[in-house]
Amino acid sequence: MKYSVIIPCYNSEKTISEAIHSIPNISSDIEIIVIDDGSTDNTCNIVNSLCDEYKSIVLIKQENQGAGAARQKGVETSKGEYITFLDSDDIFDTAAFSVFDSIISQHPDADIIRFKNNNFTDISEVVASNNFSFDDNLISVFNHEAFVNEVFCNEIIDGTVAVTLWGKIYKRDLFSEAVKDYGENILEDYYINMQYYMHVNKCIDIDAPLYWWRDSNDGASHSYHTGTPEMIETVHSYKLSCMKELGVDTDNHIRRANDWLMRFCSAVIYFTKDMTCKERKSEYKKINNILKKYAVYGNLGSSAKLRDTKVLKTRCFFVINMYYNLRWRK
Repeated sequence: MKYSVIIPCYNSEKTISEAIHSIPNISSDIEIIVIDDGSTDNTCNIVNSLCDEYKSIVLIKQENQGAGAARQKGVETSKGEYITFLDSDDIFDTAAFSVFDSIISQHPDADIIRFKNNNFTDISEVVASNNFSFDDNLISVFNHEAFVNEVFCNEIIDGTVAVTLWGKIYKRDLFSEAVKDYGENILEDYYINMQYYMHVNKCIDIDAPLYWWRDSNDGASHSYHTGTPEMIETVHSYKLSCMKELGVDTDNHIRRANDWLMRFCSAVIYFTKDMTCKERKSEYKKINNILKKYAVYGNLGSSAKLRDTKVLKTRCFFVINMYYNLRWRK
C-alpha cells in the first residue's frame, strides 16, 4: 500500500463525508484511517456508512484525548509507505494524488513532499474552481543543507509561517522513527514537524495548491489550554537543542528564536481572558519565568530601550494583566 491518509475527527458530522470523498477510491493504493476522538454526534455513523463505498476505511474510536493522541494512533495503525494528514473539515484537490504519484516516481528518495493550499468557506467554491495544469517547473528540490538553511532556519526558527501537518507527504517509517512526542493541545503540528525536519535529507516543494483548507473560526487555535506555558517551554527548549545539533545556533539565530518565543507568548496571553484573575496571574507568572529563563528580555531586538527588562515587562505583562483584570474581572 502506498498512502495512508490519517483523519483525526471530533464532532465532524457536517464535513467528514466531504473530506473522505476528496480522496481517490483506490483501495489497493490508499487506506483511510479515521480516528474518532470521542465524538458525541453522528460522525461515526457517517463514516460507517461510507465503508461499503470505500473498502479501505479503518475507523478507530477512542475517548477524547486531543488531536495529538489521535494522530499518534493513526500513525501507529498505518500501513502505507507514505502518510499524509487531512483535517476532517478540509479536502484534497482532485489532482493531488496523481501529482504525488508523479513526484514519488521521479524522486523516490524524497523524505518529505510539501504542497500549498487554497482556502474555502463552502464546498461550492471548490467545485467552481479551475484545476491547474501541473508541470515540473512547479517543483523545487532541497538537499539537507538547503533544507536546513531555507526551511528550518526560516519556518522553524522564526516561526512566522504556519507549520502544519496537512500539506505534506511523509515517509511513514521515518515518521515513526523521528517523532517521539506528539505534544499537548498546543503547537502540536509545529513540534511534530520540528522532530521530523531533523531527519530530512531531501525535500520536494510543489508550488501548487493541492489542499483545500476550510476557513473557520472553530478550532483549538482559538482557545487557551491548560499546560500552555509548559508546552511552550518544551517546544522552545527542543528548538534550541535542534539548532545546536544542526550547527545553526548563532547569536543571530538564537535572537530570532527568542523573538518567536516573545511573539508567541504575547499572543497566547489574549486567550486567557475567560479565566479568573487568579488563574490569569498564575499563567502570566509562568510565561514571565520562561522568558527570563531563556534571557529573552535581554536579547530581544537591537534597541537599548527594547532590551530594558523593566520596559518589556511593563509593556508585555503588567499592562496586559491590568487590562484583562479590569475588562474581564471575575
